[in-house]
Amino acid sequence: MHIDDPHAPPPDYSDHAVVIPEAFRDKHYRAMLRLWAAGAKLSVHSCPGETDLRIYPGWIGDRDDAAAVADLNNVFQFVAIGVARESIAAAMRGLGDEVDVKYMVLCATPATNADFQVVGQMEKMRSLTVCNTEIDDEGLRAVGKLEGLTSLRLRDETGKRLTAAGLAHLRNLRQLEWLTLEGPGFGDEAVKALTGDMLPRLHSLTLTGCEVRTDLLRELKRQRPKISTYLHELY
Repeated sequence: MHIDDPHAPPPDYSDHAVVIPEAFRDKHYRAMLRLWAAGAKLSVHSCPGETDLRIYPGWIGDRDDAAAVADLNNVFQFVAIGVARESIAAAMRGLGDEVDVKYMVLCATPATNADFQVVGQMEKMRSLTVCNTEIDDEGLRAVGKLEGLTSLRLRDETGKRLTAAGLAHLRNLRQLEWLTLEGPGFGDEAVKALTGDMLPRLHSLTLTGCEVRTDLLRELKRQRPKISTYLHELY
């Protein structure tokens, strides 16, 4: 499933619709049947050459099920929203280092830095959203390896895990064009970090729930006039 807006919310698959790609090996098929019988809210859509894998609350299955479903070599988009700790850990392990995911969303999911290490190996990643997980500034080292990334959204409503300090790990993202930072951990220091030559292709910066001094925004605009800055309240 292609998406025009990398920040668009995922569709509602509350009807538990599942399409089983023909390319699934037997273990994938058996895992899907067990999840389906348990009423799991899991969606897998496939077209030639790519698969869209989405996991939602209610994924009822053991770790082998999760790993089997995620163990695909053609996952195009991976979305996990509100799933349990053991499910996301198994799914991330299942993705492995041979999967070229291009779009990933982890939201309200207790993914950790350890789970996140596999992301740094996904060289074809173009869009990444990390919202209210257990990933912290140190975990952003993995993001810094995604040199082809063009869109990044980071959200931490606690302001303690993801902060402006973690942006130092993103210096190699020379293709990044859209950056969204949400939460009180960002703000003045984030704007200061971007005032120099960091992220040279950046043209859109969105700051949500951050307190930013006006003079810093003016200086950013003076030094980097091509960056459009948007400020929003945390919603």
